[in-house]
This record gives sequence, structure tokens and C-alpha cells, in this order.
Amino acid sequence: DFFDLLPRVLCTHVLRFMEMHSLATCASVSKRWRHRTTTQSVDDLWQAEFLRLHSDSTFLNNFRLWRNYSWREICLMQGRSREGWMHSSVSKQVFQGHRDRVRHVRIRRDIIVSSSWDRSL
Repeated sequence: DFFDLLPRVLCTHVLRFMEMHSLATCASVSKRWRHRTTTQSVDDLWQAEFLRLHSDSTFLNNFRLWRNYSWREICLMQGRSREGWMHSSVSKQVFQGHRDRVRHVRIRRDIIVSSSWDRSL
């Protein structure tokens, strides 16, 4: 394993040149590589990659909802979500109830809560 021969700082520097997909692939090589790509010191790599790919994401407006996740987890969730939309593995759901425009939407795991200007939830 050539990463064992390199200082940790140099390993991190090499990882900085990888895209999100490549980082995820590295994490699946072995337990050692997974640890190298998921430690707190490498989490800023995932953050930088997320911001590069999704700078226009509304996710950043609701970051406090996700603060218990590492940037790696956030990147992978975003990637799975994007793949779902790209390959139509999602289905459209229509919910009745609001008589006016939706004002806020909160998503927590499998729960979606929306509020409307008509004061309904």
C-alpha cells in the first residue's frame, strides 16, 4: 500500500485532487483507505468537493439541519438523490391540504413537513 509509505499530509494533498466519485471509490478499496478518506482531517476535502459540485444547492440554506452529518455523508446522500432523479427511480406524490402557496418545507430523514401561507401544515 503506497499510502503507508507517504506522510499523512502528503496523502491528504493527493486526495485533494480527486473528485467525489473517486474519493468514494478510494473509500471502498480497503478498511485502511476508508479510514483515510473518512477521518475528520479529510472531511474538508468532501466539503470542498460538495461546494464545487453543488454551489447552487438549496441545501446550504438549511445546513443546520444536516450539521450532525460529515461532509462525506452529505456528498453521498446528494449523489444518491441526484442519481435517483437522473434515472427516474423517484415517483411524484401530490399532497392535498394547502389552499395557498407553500411557505416552508422541512425534510428530516423520511418525514416531509410543509407549511403554507394559509397557515396549514
